[in-house]
Amino acid sequence: MEEISKTEMEIMLVLWRDGPLPVRRIVEAVYDQHSQSLHTTVKSLLERLIRKGFVSCDRTDHVHTFKAEVVREHFVQSQIDKLADNVFEGNVASVMLSMVDKIRLSPKDRVTIEKILDKLR
Repeated sequence: MEEISKTEMEIMLVLWRDGPLPVRRIVEAVYDQHSQSLHTTVKSLLERLIRKGFVSCDRTDHVHTFKAEVVREHFVQSQIDKLADNVFEGNVASVMLSMVDKIRLSPKDRVTIEKILDKLR
């Protein structure tokens, strides 16, 4: 899976959260405002995401709508795999242990992790 920039990631987060949207709504979600220059910037970023296979555009209506083509969970898994390969010599368990060791977990998060581990046993 290709790399994406921080701003492209912000666009993907909006599309994953809110579903297919026109450019204007994406601009407003990312920047909390709308201007022609922001519209042009986001449109260019969306075109890059289309070329990378992350986004598609429905051009059947006057207002084009953009939607995520990459499932968020698949993207997250690919990022974890890259981190494991590049930093932990391919050891995903080391990635997970490092994450759990370095972050503060709420009681709810701990229960969720324990349930996931129970399923794996």
